[in-house]
Amino acid sequence: YVDGMKSLGKPLTSLELDQVKSSVSSEAFVRSEIETYGNEIKSDKKQQQKDNVGSLARTIKGFLGRDYNKKLVQHNKGPQILVITSSANRATNLIRGLKAKLNVVKLRIAKLFARHIKLHQQQAFLKGGCGLAVGTPSRIQKLCDNGALDVKHSVRLVCIDMKKDVKGLNLFMLKDIEAA
Repeated sequence: YVDGMKSLGKPLTSLELDQVKSSVSSEAFVRSEIETYGNEIKSDKKQQQKDNVGSLARTIKGFLGRDYNKKLVQHNKGPQILVITSSANRATNLIRGLKAKLNVVKLRIAKLFARHIKLHQQQAFLKGGCGLAVGTPSRIQKLCDNGALDVKHSVRLVCIDMKKDVKGLNLFMLKDIEAA
């Protein structure tokens, strides 16, 4: 039960913890907690390596080939690469990291999230062309619905960011995504 709740990213309440402690011997419970904690540390290190921005940059470079920098800059319809994230904070972190890792001088990255950027500003930016777009599902959906983002004809690769947020939720655990 403890492992199941921790894998969901939900902390145990004191009542639940007392019930588990009373049903299991204290020595076994402490041993189980130490093993679980050790496994969490190992899985956190692996998770940090997997969700590294560098691996996303390598994926983009590998997908576009040798002249990836020219392909990202020359694309004038819409973004070739669309990265979907769970939050605006994660999107800005990815944008910052991708700019550094891709090292493309004239790369235009569309920021497709609701924080501090109005919908009409994003529509105008997309009309000007960009090679890469990073955003949240709800804003991407709005831009697709009004025709500003044409995923059928311009997007060649969609990357879904599965990093868990502070609450332990990833993109597919969000309420808005579950409903769709």
